[in-house]
Amino acid sequence: MKYLALDFETANEHQSSICSVGYALFDNEKIVSSGSYLVKPEPFYFNEVNVAINGITRLMTVNSPPYCEIRNNLINLDFDYYVCHNASFDMNCLTKIAKLQNFKAVEVPVLCTMIMASRVLNSGFISLDRLCRFTGIALNHHNAEADAIACGHLLNYMLTDSGYELSDFLEEFCIIPGAISDNTFTDLCYEKSRKSYNYQYAPSVKDMNLDICEPLNSALAGLQFAYTGDMEIMTRAEAMIEVHRRGGINKNSVTLKTNYLVVANTAFEEAEEGIFSSKFKKAIDLKESGKSNIAIITENDFINILGCK
Repeated sequence: MKYLALDFETANEHQSSICSVGYALFDNEKIVSSGSYLVKPEPFYFNEVNVAINGITRLMTVNSPPYCEIRNNLINLDFDYYVCHNASFDMNCLTKIAKLQNFKAVEVPVLCTMIMASRVLNSGFISLDRLCRFTGIALNHHNAEADAIACGHLLNYMLTDSGYELSDFLEEFCIIPGAISDNTFTDLCYEKSRKSYNYQYAPSVKDMNLDICEPLNSALAGLQFAYTGDMEIMTRAEAMIEVHRRGGINKNSVTLKTNYLVVANTAFEEAEEGIFSSKFKKAIDLKESGKSNIAIITENDFINILGCK
């Protein structure tokens, strides 16, 4: 059995907004090849939450190819199944971008390790990172290639642990694979019970998944940055990623060690009317007291410091 494990990371709430794709081609339990590609998302904008989760920013993808060019590297691979963790999400990403960019998605059966694991454990759906901790599978979560590889290993784990061949496994647990036809995804058929959660939050430093960010240079090594206001040029999450990639340090608050306070355009406009955020006011107090040489900078100043004029 040959199967292509896929993972898509998206830039915003649109499932077509693929900004990274990871793949792992398996021949039974053996990985034949794996890799990942950065993709220019469509539509091209980045949500705060997405950036905080996957560590991908617009500056990292602005010169990347669209998905329709990346897919040529994948469709030439020989495989019998797609495998994803939460296939409903990933396959809808695939079919929506296929419709948007006018290409035909490969029509092969689709397996979902999230659904398969929930049937084995007789439980609700379990995230990939929790299942990997449970099974001892290595994972650098939300790195697209790592997620795809872990997904494939998880499928092999379930088959080996149960002692079933795939066809017997599906029959035993009453699962009918999903299918793609005419760029429409039909989800796997199974017994399901799932609560729906919908939440948004403003990411802080502790929320950022910085471990998967590829370093760019050390231009900001050791310099501490804090932020105030809603930025227009990029989101705060993107700003923190780009500082981290250049060796800088992100902080939630202004202290004596802070080198730069990045003030959003809106915060400067409010300051002209006498309204200062707590960070803005503290930075001014530290500077005027002579206790700190903190630089209070605009969004454009910040872009210049990043070297992205």
